[in-house]
Amino acid sequence: MSSKKPEKPENKKDISAMSEIKKIETKIKELSTSLNKLKTRFNTKNEATKKE
Repeated sequence: MSSKKPEKPENKKDISAMSEIKKIETKIKELSTSLNKLKTRFNTKNEATKKE
């Protein structure tokens, strides 16, 4: 039973770390979406330039 006591702070750290990971993953998704929008906009402008 004494081996379980040290796990509690680690679990709190793990939960905190998982929370941080989720925040980072969300941010990456947001940035990825923004990047895709910019790529689309850039490609559209590029194609318009090529046609002229």
